[in-house]
Amino acid sequence: MENSRFPQFGLAPPDVPSYGIDSKPSDIILFNHQIWHASFGGSMGRRMITWDYKSKPEAKHELEYAKEFLEKPEGVLG
Repeated sequence: MENSRFPQFGLAPPDVPSYGIDSKPSDIILFNHQIWHASFGGSMGRRMITWDYKSKPEAKHELEYAKEFLEKPEGVLG
């Protein structure tokens, strides 16, 4: 299993339990980002746009998190 992209699961990508969503260009797919999600078999030039909606920060720690999140130049996963 040395070539597995998911060594923590002990599975190769095709063996990961999943549900495929058939889509075509211009389709919009909405889901909760807290669930595990991935994409396989994309083509060159594939595009994805993500919008994150959050409640208005009010507590000090929420404001600090929002500021850090919005100022990351490399994006959320960087």
